[in-house]
Amino acid sequence: MAKLTKKLVDAFECPQGKEQAFLWCSERRGFAVRVTSAGVKSFIVQGRVGTKERRETIGRYGVFTVEKAKERAEEILRDMRHGVDPRAEKKRQAALNITLQAVADDYVLNKRTKNGALRASTQADIKRHVEQNFGDWAKEPIANITRDKCLKRFNEITKRSPSQANQAFVILRALINHAREMHATEDGDYPLLAVNPVQRMLKLRKLNPEEVRDRRIPTDMIGAVWSMLQERIVNARTLNDQNAAAYVAFLLLTGTRKTEAATLTWDRVNFNEDWFFIPKEIAKNHNALTFPLSDTLRSLIESRPKVEGNPYVFASWGKKSSHIGDPRGVMDRVSEIAGLHLSFHDLRRTAD
Repeated sequence: MAKLTKKLVDAFECPQGKEQAFLWCSERRGFAVRVTSAGVKSFIVQGRVGTKERRETIGRYGVFTVEKAKERAEEILRDMRHGVDPRAEKKRQAALNITLQAVADDYVLNKRTKNGALRASTQADIKRHVEQNFGDWAKEPIANITRDKCLKRFNEITKRSPSQANQAFVILRALINHAREMHATEDGDYPLLAVNPVQRMLKLRKLNPEEVRDRRIPTDMIGAVWSMLQERIVNARTLNDQNAAAYVAFLLLTGTRKTEAATLTWDRVNFNEDWFFIPKEIAKNHNALTFPLSDTLRSLIESRPKVEGNPYVFASWGKKSSHIGDPRGVMDRVSEIAGLHLSFHDLRRTAD
């Protein structure tokens, strides 16, 4: 132990066979220079916060002079005497700087449900809302999100689409809760947003009432819709249009969800035993499903031409090895015949 000077620090070396060594300052207790076997020298400070001992790195020698490092050591030790934990303070500062985009990326990558990773559709919803409804917040610290900002943005989105406002803020609430837990301390403190601002907003403004949806193709129109689909399957000008009509017909016959149907591959159809299979990774409830093949459904699937190198029953002819996308033209025609605007989920209700 000796008074640290530039001359002493310059001459200080790590003894052979050791990974690191310390030269403690006699003038300021808890202040030292550390040298590694590679010759890297850094200033450190060591003290207690309550019953916890803390050792913190001030910075490298060269970036800090002995005098500047000593001044910084005195500041840190003074904070420790007042109960400030430098390790917790670093975590707090890191938490305060994390952005909404970073939280969303981490949530999509690491969040697990009881059935495993988030569904692809959930990931897509998160990405869409962060980009579209919270785009101006995405690169800002999440700590900047306040109750009043949430209330204003919720009302703005509600004017366009009440249901989308609900979904956007349910997602935002989940992302902020995820961020809070990421940065919670062992003592149960939340340095990043002690209270979720979305939760605070909901004490002033409830989510929009959801319309009970029971749309389906009217019973007396199902025949006309089916006839239109069959006509398009046979006479559509392009194979993509044929596949689009066949895909919508498949949804009507099976009641499967759009992604479950679009991603159906030939190896999951068994013509010998008359069934097709949806694995748990694709099914919305993460339960594997097996469906019987009726004569009509069998004929529909068998009529789909196989595309070399493409595994999907409803293949996209414009993108190699891809499945069908959004058959908007066919769905518009279905809605026209039915006399009301229909979604893919309305086809599922019709099949039920």
